[in-house]
Amino acid sequence: MTEMEKVFSDERIKKINKSLREKQEFLENNPDEMDKFIKSKAKSDAEGFEKYLKEAYPRKSFQTHNHDYKNDVFKISNEKYEIDFNLKIDENIFLDFNEYGVPVSIRILNASEVFGIKKVQMKNLLRFHMHLFINEKIIGINGLFEFNFHNKKESFELTPLITNDMNLPNYNRSFDLANA
Repeated sequence: MTEMEKVFSDERIKKINKSLREKQEFLENNPDEMDKFIKSKAKSDAEGFEKYLKEAYPRKSFQTHNHDYKNDVFKISNEKYEIDFNLKIDENIFLDFNEYGVPVSIRILNASEVFGIKKVQMKNLLRFHMHLFINEKIIGINGLFEFNFHNKKESFELTPLITNDMNLPNYNRSFDLANA
């Protein structure tokens, strides 16, 4: 198993899910602990989460994007924050989350294949618009990427969806990049 396969393994995701379920079950079965948790953490966590969102995602954009030509990986990220866990959205699309369960990057493996273009053409990205949403049932991406080929604009759409089995918090945000 390669290092990349270890990072993205379904087994790791299952362990995270199990840990979250165990914590939730413990709190549900121990009302006193639940009350303590709610009273001591809820307000500070909510305020911290709101502050974090404002700092992490100023004005609808990730900080960087790049295409790793050698590995054919396209990444859009906010490198200001560390990745805590990854989630496979599609065969070649992964979301990276921070410790709060907030997406901090998206990676498209075999990007030229996903877009149906040559690797060298990935440098011709003009712009993209992506909408990422998470609710209690699904995690989804609606992405539109525009490339320039021989002075002609070509658009490609990505719309992967998966179920929110990890009970990630609701999230709804758009990301834009014009004139890449």
